Amino acid sequence: MPAGTTASPPYAVPCPGPSGSAERYALVSADGRLVRAPELSAVGPLHPDRRGGFVAPAADDEGRCGYVDHRGAWPGAPALACTGAFEDGGLSRFQAPDGHWGYAGADGIPVIAATWTKAGVFREGVAAARTEDGVGFIDTSGGFVIRPQYAAAGPFAPNGLAGVRMADGGRCGYVDRTGRMVIGPRFDGAKPSAPTGRQSCGWATCGA
Repeated sequence: MPAGTTASPPYAVPCPGPSGSAERYALVSADGRLVRAPELSAVGPLHPDRRGGFVAPAADDEGRCGYVDHRGAWPGAPALACTGAFEDGGLSRFQAPDGHWGYAGADGIPVIAATWTKAGVFREGVAAARTEDGVGFIDTSGGFVIRPQYAAAGPFAPNGLAGVRMADGGRCGYVDRTGRMVIGPRFDGAKPSAPTGRQSCGWATCGA
């Protein structure tokens, strides 16, 4: 259990849906106590909320997304189109009802406003974000550290490089954290330059 965490995370247990509908998820404590009835249509991995508990992306029985805590409560009413797992820095991508993307903190409360038309996961302290001008990279404050200029971009790998697709010509190369092109754009595609298991030139799907 993470340092400072006093609660035990519950388990998400799949249960048959009513009248043959899609399965629902209950939250059950480690000692078998029912924490929340099977009312959730999706539950993601639980993450320490830095206040002694846990929080997870989830969706209610009507598919509205938000975050649920280890007590089975919603910190905020589920009203989002999509919420993703908590990634580096304890941030979770979410999609607002208007289709824009932002990020929530470890307590499930938005910390970066939903202003991006697409947004990637945080890796090495930065994430790709799309605007009308193209794709750039933001830090955890939501400010651009590499200006929007690419057709597509993927997450940074531990060696400090990220694959990007150029707006002019569509070829792929690799940049460092300053935006310097380290490996010139001469490839049809680009995968992470260190094994992360994620495709680099493009956008990962989001799901709880």
